[in-house]
Amino acid sequence: MESKMFLYKILHDLPDPPEDLIAKVDLFRAPEKMEIGIHNKRYLKNWNGNYYAGVNVRVKNEHFEEWVKENIYSNIVDAGVNYVNLPEGVTHLVSTGAHVDVIRKFTLLYNIRTGGKDIATVFWREKGHQDIRPPGTQVEDLSKLEEITRAVFPARKWCILYTQVLHSVENLSEPRVAFQVSLNEVPAAWGITDVVMKDFTVDYNSLYKRQEETGYAYISQPD
Repeated sequence: MESKMFLYKILHDLPDPPEDLIAKVDLFRAPEKMEIGIHNKRYLKNWNGNYYAGVNVRVKNEHFEEWVKENIYSNIVDAGVNYVNLPEGVTHLVSTGAHVDVIRKFTLLYNIRTGGKDIATVFWREKGHQDIRPPGTQVEDLSKLEEITRAVFPARKWCILYTQVLHSVENLSEPRVAFQVSLNEVPAAWGITDVVMKDFTVDYNSLYKRQEETGYAYISQPD
């Protein structure tokens, strides 16, 4: 099951964000509208029954974005704060749902609040499909997936993951808050090899228009 291509790496040598930037992040915010990127909504099946996935929203943080460009890497897509909040009324462990990101090929993240003690980021393969999938791919039915590998990304460490492979955050028991940087390339100094990428045609104008009109670019329908 293990994939030989690059999926993730913890980057120990990158500088930590300044404490004043971290201190200004509202850990208890529960945004519902995406300020950066594309917003998807998922109804998960066979993840402890049918229910909404965790509410996964990214918001702008101009001071963090400026700091990233000056201290981490300048050629980024965007940078901000990511919140994953539990659906209202759900008491069992929550998943973000298996998905492929839409506007980026890599996510550089720095967890401020991990989301629970048994948290894991899991990479998936949909049965009968290749590992690399088009942007926006979602698989809500757990029975259609097989696990490739999983990782635990600790708090206060930079981690990079490859987002063209289906992935999810599993076992969320509380909100998750992280700085995130969107990238379509990575600098050679990070020592990332064995990256396999494919380019797909995406009608971003239509996606953003749909998101503006309905609040979501992609949405699955409950049974």
